[in-house]
Amino acid sequence: MRAGSKEAVEALFHSGYATPRSVRALANALAAPTLALEEVCRRLEESFQDVLSRNSGTAGARDHYGVAICAVDVLTGRVAMDFTFRAGRSCCCGEPGCHFAGERSFRELRAAMKLRGIDHLPPLTIAVRGRCEPGALLGERPRRPARPSAGYTFDYEWIEVEAAPRTNRTADLFTLRPFSGYTPVE
Repeated sequence: MRAGSKEAVEALFHSGYATPRSVRALANALAAPTLALEEVCRRLEESFQDVLSRNSGTAGARDHYGVAICAVDVLTGRVAMDFTFRAGRSCCCGEPGCHFAGERSFRELRAAMKLRGIDHLPPLTIAVRGRCEPGALLGERPRRPARPSAGYTFDYEWIEVEAAPRTNRTADLFTLRPFSGYTPVE
């Protein structure tokens, strides 16, 4: 069975893992021009950079955070991403859920993806492998300077969930799984 074929779409739908949105996304993907996987990764990376550049303290810089999309499964929406708090750049904190979280972030990401022609992807599950470089400036607040980080790594997951029918509660639109904790960089 070829990925993206009618049989694959039907199998996904009948497996119980598909949502109506993911089935529509697959149908749209079949009708959309075919992109190389590397191009999908590049466009998704640019979409994340657009959204993250709107965070306070970035001054609109698209390279304020390090973002690298390592892999994308266009059928399931699983994304592997490297995310870096860069040395010498200041941030309010080093919590990954603060910098990209919630309905607004996913809405902005979907809008940026649409501009790049990759909005056909099903709801995303983004496995984040994070790193805070030694010297990243964290904890910047008014009247309190940021402190340089000693560096650490973390794992985190951002999950975009399709809303249940007849509801518009924000809690139904996304969920976050807590990160595994910090591991000091040696």
